Amino acid sequence: PAPPRFPAELPPGPLQRVLAPTLEMRALLPQAEVRGRLWRLRCVDAHGKTILRLQLEHYPRGQGSLPAGGAALRVEPMRGYRRIEREVLAWLEAEFGLRPKPAHPLEILLAASDHHPGDYSSRLQVRLEPEMAAGDAVRTLLLELLATLERNEAGTRADLDSEFLHDFRVSVRRTRTAIGQLKSVFPQTPLARFRRGFAWLGEVTSPTRDLDVYLLGFEDYRAALPEELRGHLGPLHDFLVRHQQLEQLRLARTLETQRYRRLIEAWRTFLSDPPATRRPPVDAGRTVLEVASERTWRMFRRVVREGLAITPDSPATDLHELRKSCKKLRYLLEFFQSLYPAAEMRLLIRALKGLQDHLGEFQDLEVQSLTLARFAAEMQAEGAVPEATLRAMDYLVQDLHARQQHSRATFADHFAAFSAKPNRQLFRCLFRRPALQETP
Repeated sequence: PAPPRFPAELPPGPLQRVLAPTLEMRALLPQAEVRGRLWRLRCVDAHGKTILRLQLEHYPRGQGSLPAGGAALRVEPMRGYRRIEREVLAWLEAEFGLRPKPAHPLEILLAASDHHPGDYSSRLQVRLEPEMAAGDAVRTLLLELLATLERNEAGTRADLDSEFLHDFRVSVRRTRTAIGQLKSVFPQTPLARFRRGFAWLGEVTSPTRDLDVYLLGFEDYRAALPEELRGHLGPLHDFLVRHQQLEQLRLARTLETQRYRRLIEAWRTFLSDPPATRRPPVDAGRTVLEVASERTWRMFRRVVREGLAITPDSPATDLHELRKSCKKLRYLLEFFQSLYPAAEMRLLIRALKGLQDHLGEFQDLEVQSLTLARFAAEMQAEGAVPEATLRAMDYLVQDLHARQQHSRATFADHFAAFSAKPNRQLFRCLFRRPALQETP
């Protein structure tokens, strides 16, 4: 049988309990393989109580990067029996030449294949120096984003799990923000092509990601229904799965096109070997600290200005625009966090994340209510839909709308928490420069 890929496919027990909260929606994927035999042994005292557990392993020679093959001994010590453990191990070494090996064969294989636990993170972790030229620093950031995008490309095409596409899209969004907010460090004519290219890449990856999100949240939809309607969402799930598979196929084909490949190759060339220009870009030679502070301060002022302008009568589009500005500010903080004190940056990012989460929830609730209503119409157009399913979906639409209204009513509190005086003072202290005299 095929090995389990997701926590729900593991048999109930300690392994599932440990892995489920760690993996969440991520798939278990093979990285290395080793075959062998093992014997589990236990030492007991005169009363039959276990005082030591041993595992003897044997791996045939010549397997991948296991240099010696042979046997390995692993020990699981028992509390209160350390003396007995030392005596048993001394006897095993004297009689059979067996000594405990701390490294598991899997660890050896992973190391040989240039893998190690935790070697991938979707977080942007680039160390910049304050005196770096802004052009060099931004290219370094963008090359790291490109590497993350490419690392998630194969998993996105194969639909190994939904997070490959999610991280792929985050790299695209961050790239678009950097191009838009830090464009003054690049020559403008070639940059316009890449702005269009990454906007296209964001568009073509949206349908699949949207359907992934609905499938990931499907059980939450079911739980939100009254008991008598919970069993009638099956047709919606079938609809989502069918359309996700269609959109995933289109996306996989798009990522194999020459248009996509030329975009990525040209972008790498542009970043690695910048084109010569008669007149250097205005900010390319300035220090990254100067440019980062200027751009972050201006975006913070924009967020405060847009937030203060929102009243109880403001349309939803105003909150959506504020959400976009918050996202740009968040990316700027993450791009340049290595230039500023870590503790202060964590405080500001955490405060901004609270406002972002609220604005994201508000928009998600609106989009979901509208999209579920559209799904109901599309399902009817595709064929007969049980009346109970339509009632359940209508209930969800009304529930989402009510939750959105509640979210809208609490916006002022969330914005006030972000724009509180200590946060404003910290932004001013970190990012305001003498050339910028305006204050929020």
